[in-house]
Order: sequence, then C-alpha cells, then structure tokens
Amino acid sequence: MTATVVRLRDGNRTLPGGARLLKGVDLDVVRGESIAIIGRSGSGKSTLLAGLGLLAPFDGGTHYELGGVDVATISERKRARLRAQNVGFVLQNAGLVSHLSAIENVEMPLIHSRTMRLSRTRARASEMLDLLEVGHLSRRRSPQVSGGERQRIAIARALAIDPDLILADEPTGALDEVTGRRVLDEMLSRVAQAGAALIVVTHDPEVAARTDRTYRLDGGTLREEARAS
Repeated sequence: MTATVVRLRDGNRTLPGGARLLKGVDLDVVRGESIAIIGRSGSGKSTLLAGLGLLAPFDGGTHYELGGVDVATISERKRARLRAQNVGFVLQNAGLVSHLSAIENVEMPLIHSRTMRLSRTRARASEMLDLLEVGHLSRRRSPQVSGGERQRIAIARALAIDPDLILADEPTGALDEVTGRRVLDEMLSRVAQAGAALIVVTHDPEVAARTDRTYRLDGGTLREEARAS
C-alpha cells in the first residue's frame, strides 16, 4: 500500500477549441492528508477534480498515479474499476438518486465496486448510515430529508467503499454554518481514522483553514497558499 494517494505531474486539460483549462498542474497528496483547492468560478477546479476522479481524461503527456497505479497504462475498463473501488465523491447537492432510499443510495457504490459479496452490501450500508447518525433515515428518499441529512447520507455513500481518495466539491456550500461544520468534521475524522486522502474544492476560507494545506487554482495554474504561522 503506497503512502502517496495522488501523484500528478504536468496535469493539462485542453478543450477541442484550444482553450487550456489546466496548465502544468503538479500535486501530491498522501494518506491521512486533507487539502483544499480554492479559486474563482471558471478557474478549472471542477475540471481538476474530474481528472483526479477519473471522470474525464487529462491531456496526453500528463502523468497521473492514483494509489500507485499509472492511469495512462491501463485500459478504460480498468480505470472504471479503479474509480469504483478507490474514489468516493461528495457533491454540493449531495447527488443522491431521488427515487432510491438512503440505504439504497449508500449501497450503490458497494454493488458497482464489486469489493464485497452482495449479501454484505446492505449491512455495510446500514453500518455507514449509523456511523453518520442518519441510520433512522435509511428508508427515506432524498426529497424526504433535510439538506444536512442528505449530505451525511452522501458522505456515508462516499466512505462505504473505504476509498483511498475522497473528492468533495463544495460539500458545505448549501448548508448552514453549524451543519456545514459537522459535515466537515465527519469527513476529516474519517480521513484521519481510515488513512484516506481528502481533496475539497471550496469557496469558504474557514473550510480551507481546517485542511492540512490550501492551494489556489488561477487561470489553470495551481500554487500552494502560504499559511499564517
């Protein structure tokens, strides 16, 4: 098990029309570490997250290792499996499937990742909901619960597969201050306990301040922000 979860060198992303969204991005994130990425809208944050999560490709020439695996050397099918088994996503709007119950939403990545027997997936999903203190909502669908509860369910879903990498895109943006703090507490706690890596995109300086390092993405270029001593 490699200590480095994310190793990105010369990360570039260019649109068909020639617009460069990412320009030579370098990034390393190790197990148990959390980083924040800040920047104005349109600076490339979501593009970077999509590349790191294997949802969209970087340009040719980019070197990207996820959990020690050079993603350029494996097939698309193996990349999909790597993503399903190693990456957990937490989105601003939770991204839950509205017609499924909370427990069915959490169970989905367990089924897709094929990392455990189907007979165990329901018990694992229930365990994660209990851990996030929303087990009593297991039979409810997302329209029937509050915003904060939806985010806790989404975190339970992201953590259910014990991912090496958690990618969170504005996870507290739609929440009130108290609920947002609790959601962040839960993610940081699980990162520390499970030895995963967390990358969170945020506009909130208080969220960024609670991570280990902060980076600013500006015009497709990533640089680390100095922290006050």
